[in-house]
Amino acid sequence: LQVDSRWRDLFLANEFELDLEDEERQNIMEIASASRSKRSSRSSKGSHQRESVGEITPATSLVLLQPHQGLRIMWDLLGMVLMLYDFITLPVYLAWGINPSSHTEGFAFAMVSASCTFWTLDVVMNFNTGYNTGTVLEMRRRAV
Repeated sequence: LQVDSRWRDLFLANEFELDLEDEERQNIMEIASASRSKRSSRSSKGSHQRESVGEITPATSLVLLQPHQGLRIMWDLLGMVLMLYDFITLPVYLAWGINPSSHTEGFAFAMVSASCTFWTLDVVMNFNTGYNTGTVLEMRRRAV
């Protein structure tokens, strides 16, 4: 399936709010509509083909996050903070034989618990986040 350059132009125009002349925009919209109707008739027949470069693959599940979505960015920033904390404290714990898990209260125990919980949930988040391959944002559950 080849992507028509005009379809790509429409995507860019909407994404970056570029100005196109009304006639040009109408032509692109007609092509996009025809492309969608061809795709929907193909998918109703059970044909599953990979979209070509330049398109966004359709999401098959509402649970998938986009990699550049606000929630995902905040999650990654929290991961960077916890990683920095781990880089500093783990060598200290190992060098002086401190076991923060042996204490049932305190900041060290809370941070170790939060860190372990975060990294476990991070695996789940990564399995539920789409990814970019070149110019394609892959949002199909099976591909992720």
